[in-house]
Amino acid sequence: MRRFILFISLCCSILSCNQSPTIDKLAKGGVEQYIVEINEKLGNVELSSIKTETKLVNDSLCIIEANFDVQDEKGEKYPNTIEYVYLIYANKAYEAYQLKGLGDFIYCPKEAFDMKKKGEIYEELSYNDAMYYLASTIINNCGRLIENHKGGVKIQTSLGNWKLFNIEDEFGDKTQEKYIGAKGRGTIKFDANRNIDMTVYLFIRHDEVFFKFHEGDLKYTSYDNLPISMKIKDADGEVNSFEFVCKDNGDICMNTDKEDKQSYFNFISIIEKGGIISGSTQIYNSPYIFKIDVSGYKDAIKKL
Repeated sequence: MRRFILFISLCCSILSCNQSPTIDKLAKGGVEQYIVEINEKLGNVELSSIKTETKLVNDSLCIIEANFDVQDEKGEKYPNTIEYVYLIYANKAYEAYQLKGLGDFIYCPKEAFDMKKKGEIYEELSYNDAMYYLASTIINNCGRLIENHKGGVKIQTSLGNWKLFNIEDEFGDKTQEKYIGAKGRGTIKFDANRNIDMTVYLFIRHDEVFFKFHEGDLKYTSYDNLPISMKIKDADGEVNSFEFVCKDNGDICMNTDKEDKQSYFNFISIIEKGGIISGSTQIYNSPYIFKIDVSGYKDAIKKL
């Protein structure tokens, strides 16, 4: 009997040692490694100050909020916060993170979800499905496959990277009219030694197409009605040119002053293909380049 008990104990010990790490442990290790990488690039992270909090975890998704201190050039410390996403899709693990202040964190407590989802493109999804959908949009934008740390991750969602927005009236209040938008990433090349990362937004509203370039200082740049030419490369590699006008409110609008709307229809035909589009333009002699995943447009436009 004693031998049998010892045998069972040994088997349990072996099984315990062979169990794979849980997803939250893998995610916690991932976010700490991400912060180490930030420190390797910038050299200003106080690694001993890292504090993590798991906001959501299930079999395929873990969202962690991490807080840590960074030092400025004068040696003064100030807090920093990132949201880290660890997602499993088709038996592969992906990760991504975003800094607080560069966009809304995707995590939302379950008790607040019913209010937040009203009017959103994911309104009809369950809480877990909505969190997975939002996490996958972050992966699409800036995620990477953990095994080989390559970008260009492609997670299939029916609505892709699109969100719903409300048109505001002259008082800044939201109206019932809506439009859709998708977010991407880009770079402004000011000179050979200075590049600035930017967030790019593509919006479709009625018969209008317009962009916003959100620069590193978190402000939309105004351009005082500057005309520009923009090249768009579709998912098949075909390149088309379009004329835009940079408005003083930060909107970069397709020039539809002409009687026909052929340029608008041509642009829509590009994003209907789905996949990742690439854009290139120059503003005040500085190149602006960006990429946006426009998959799911056909389903997203039906939400209007």
